[in-house]
Amino acid sequence: MGLGQGLQSGYEYVTVLMRDAVGVAELIGDDSGDHSLRSVGASVNQSLALLKRCRDNAVSKSNPVKEVLGSFEQLDARRGEIDGVARYLRAVALNIFIETSRSDISDENFSVIAGEIKTLSEEMIRVSKSIHELTVASKNRFEAMFTEISGGIVEITGLADLAEHSAGNSIEQIEELMGYSFGLVEDAERMSRGIFREVEKIVVGVQLHDSMRQRIEHIVSGLSEVDRLCNPETACLDSGQGRADDVATAHALIGLQRAQIEQLIADVDAVYGQTRVAMEGIVGDITQLTRYLTNMGDPAAARETRRDASEDPFGMLSSDLSNIRSLERRGADLESRLGEIYQKAFEAVSTLSSFTDDLHNISRESHNKALNTIIAANHLGTEGRSLSVLAKEMKSLSNQAEESIGAVETVISSVVDTIQGVELETLFNTGDDDSSSEASVVSMTLSLYEQIKERTAGLLEVSTKLITTFARAREALTFLPSLVEMLTRQRDQLDEANGLLAPWVDETATVRIPEHCLVDRYTMETERSVHMACMAGDTGGAASAPDGGGTFGSQGSEPGDDDDFGDNIELF
Repeated sequence: MGLGQGLQSGYEYVTVLMRDAVGVAELIGDDSGDHSLRSVGASVNQSLALLKRCRDNAVSKSNPVKEVLGSFEQLDARRGEIDGVARYLRAVALNIFIETSRSDISDENFSVIAGEIKTLSEEMIRVSKSIHELTVASKNRFEAMFTEISGGIVEITGLADLAEHSAGNSIEQIEELMGYSFGLVEDAERMSRGIFREVEKIVVGVQLHDSMRQRIEHIVSGLSEVDRLCNPETACLDSGQGRADDVATAHALIGLQRAQIEQLIADVDAVYGQTRVAMEGIVGDITQLTRYLTNMGDPAAARETRRDASEDPFGMLSSDLSNIRSLERRGADLESRLGEIYQKAFEAVSTLSSFTDDLHNISRESHNKALNTIIAANHLGTEGRSLSVLAKEMKSLSNQAEESIGAVETVISSVVDTIQGVELETLFNTGDDDSSSEASVVSMTLSLYEQIKERTAGLLEVSTKLITTFARAREALTFLPSLVEMLTRQRDQLDEANGLLAPWVDETATVRIPEHCLVDRYTMETERSVHMACMAGDTGGAASAPDGGGTFGSQGSEPGDDDDFGDNIELF
């Protein structure tokens, strides 16, 4: 964005800022029925009542969480029994392997079964481990969430009490707040005028370009003449005196252009300094104005009475409403967290139920293999006696596993019953009686608060755009320091050139300034002043501007009356 367009946008944003400031003040000062701040009291009181209900509900609904935590401890204990059975079953499978190695017939009949039993026991251990991991992870998660909810209940209780006390004080001062709103508009107008004045300073300062282009063209023209005088192909070679005059003239012209560059450097530095300060002042004013508006405060009265900002009714009411809204969100979060606990618990027991189904299948299969092993061992007679004992032990272990699995299912069932017995309610979405006049008043007052908040958000957005606009405008001026550096290098090069010519200058030679380099061709008073000072013999540095002169843009050719800042401030 160009600097001119940026300043034009700045003017427009300041206008919008003023308009929205007046809108906020009118909204605050409105005293018409349910749409006024007078109705905030009813809304605040109802919100506080809902917060108390939310707290009581959270307390009552969090108690079953303790039962769920206890159930998960029981689950893990029962799971430990299943793990023990599975490991014992794996040991039995190993013993069967050992027994089958005693004879070929045993190996032929029981080695495969022993391997299958070992696989079943390891699968049971794996499922048991999965149950353990899920149970421990769920229990730890629920404990952390329960601790968080318990802390939230304590916190929201204390904050609700504080909010009730604070809101009571602020509601009592609503009348005073309405009166202060008009002081807010007055302060906004004063600051806006200050911002406009700063912008005008910048406009005047950056009009330096109107003269800068001409001045640089004049300097280039003068140096072109020096080039002609010093060029053997174009210089006067008719006589020694003519050549001496050319050298003296070139030397004088270099000194003159050097002085013009020096003055231009000083002018650019001055413009950059004043515009930077002005823009910093604008950003400061905008920041202060935005703070006053968004806090809905009365800066004029605050300065007069030296009242602390925390005692300002605008700030108090804004803070109270913000706190209550925050507490409502915390209350809703408590409800959400409680619902999350029960939802996660239900998901966990659903997964655990699938694990118990797997355990049932493993247990039944191991039971069937135990029966088959007993029958096969009995057919071997005395050789199968040890295998029969092991098979009976395997059958007993399968029965123990079924009992432990059944106990796990009982615990899971109790968790499901606990979860289903909890009825969660959402307090902050609907009222108790949507058709009542009280609900209508609450809706209106909440709508009022949302309007204030929306207007305030608009002020923040506009102020942010303003600050960004002027920050970009300030960046657009960064070419000025670079220009100073470039001009300084050119000045130094002219000093070197003059130093080279100085030994060849004849004091008796005639300096013939060409017509296009005479003082009359200048359109700027500053250029004429520098030229006249140089011709009077002062070529050692920049000449001072005549009395009444200032930075460029305030002397010489005046800028047009067009209000389009993009045209007035278009930098080359």
